[in-house]
Amino acid sequence: MKKLAYILCVMLAFGAGAVATKLLTAHFRKEAPQPAAEAPKPEAKAENIPPAPAGFSLAPAKHDFGKLFEGEARSVELTLERPGNKAFRMGRLYSPCPCIRAEVASLVVEAGKPAKVTVRVHTLTLEGKKSFPVYVELLEPDKGVLRADVSVDVDRVPARLMLMPEAFHLGSVTADKAATVKLTNLTKAPLHVEDISSNIPGSTLEAKGPKAVGPERAWSWCFRSRPPS
Repeated sequence: MKKLAYILCVMLAFGAGAVATKLLTAHFRKEAPQPAAEAPKPEAKAENIPPAPAGFSLAPAKHDFGKLFEGEARSVELTLERPGNKAFRMGRLYSPCPCIRAEVASLVVEAGKPAKVTVRVHTLTLEGKKSFPVYVELLEPDKGVLRADVSVDVDRVPARLMLMPEAFHLGSVTADKAATVKLTNLTKAPLHVEDISSNIPGSTLEAKGPKAVGPERAWSWCFRSRPPS
């Protein structure tokens, strides 16, 4: 059984203008072969990481994503600079935190072609100020590892905003299914739901009633999904 997890993101605007994000995870099962899981690789100690070859670097060497709310995702594009725009080949792209992903269009870059590394951060498991290294391994023409550092400051969702259910399980999705989600405002301030969205292919979200939620009042919407293709 292949499990698929998606995030529903709800943007909330308070009377004072502050914005928070509340998350809901939808779990699915899809019949498919499941590859064997790889054992997690231990984080390499800094002293064991080979230095970057002369003239190779990632720019910018440091990037601050700034302040994000729990569950938000952001990306930044780094430039891989090298002497004479020579051809080169990369190996692994990695970070010790699973919240960071590094991607390139191709591990082999021809001479004179631009080289970009996309670094993505997802804040679902983060809180407060965090900083993580991103490593790019070079194999040719010289071996070494390039490093850039990314940082983020994550605010948690106010505890007095309650989503019910916080997660729902639709089992094996072989037909259209629906679930109702209720947001309760446990604070003493009114709020307005600016937007609700889902990245589940084929899903729809239908609001029930006005998006203005008074103190100690609730607001609901219906989540509908078709089987993943």
